[in-house]
Amino acid sequence: MRTLEAFDFEAQPSIDPAQIRELATCRWVANGDTLLPLGPPGVGKTHLSVALGREAVRLGHSVQYVGAMELISALATAQARHALEARLTRYTKTRLLIIDELGYLPLEPNAAYLFFQLISRCYQHGSVLITSNGPVMEWGEVFGDQVVATAILDRLLHHSHALTIRGDSYRLRETRRRGLRRTPDHAARCSSQGHRRCGRPHRWRPGPRRPGRPNRPEQGDRGGPGSGGGEQRRRGRRRRRRGQGCGAWVVKPRRRGEG
Repeated sequence: MRTLEAFDFEAQPSIDPAQIRELATCRWVANGDTLLPLGPPGVGKTHLSVALGREAVRLGHSVQYVGAMELISALATAQARHALEARLTRYTKTRLLIIDELGYLPLEPNAAYLFFQLISRCYQHGSVLITSNGPVMEWGEVFGDQVVATAILDRLLHHSHALTIRGDSYRLRETRRRGLRRTPDHAARCSSQGHRRCGRPHRWRPGPRRPGRPNRPEQGDRGGPGSGGGEQRRRGRRRRRRGQGCGAWVVKPRRRGEG
């Protein structure tokens, strides 16, 4: 469950726990302010947003959560059905509106004007929490219209709190912990030490063929010296052994006298 108690502050040292505790009092919701958690994917923006929304509900505020793409799609559909006014009223009647993942995907051409109408409704009538993977200075590219993006930011930043998160993704960190993803340090260490000392399983491939080797025997020729036994051994050495290590190839030298 996404709660403040379940959030791992040690994994994200860029977040000030004292600031989160202050935000958890929801005074910014009572004052109608805007909260902007910004940072790369996977650093906990959605977790904190949902957790703060739970705190707002616990303190008696009405809260509504919606993804950015879902929001824009719903507004565009309502406009096409001549029901935009009712949809805007539905989103702005709550005390806190949480809009998640703005800027992850390109928006529709008319999205900037629809979003502007929504923010204009919310301005000084309720609080908005918007998570985004990019800084607000790049929202002109997100909306495809610098003029409208400036008007949106003018209203959002008037009474706002920024929460900038820097750090590694929780999902990628868990992947590295399971050994399924190479880190730059691990790759460099393996390269400098010949892929021998990293302590993780590797895949194997045979060494280069020496000049003057006889040609491969015909398919199905399996009897006698040099007819197929050596080829089978070579095939066995060419098999890839899948591991959970760095995924680098290790050259296994041929022993003298093999196939």
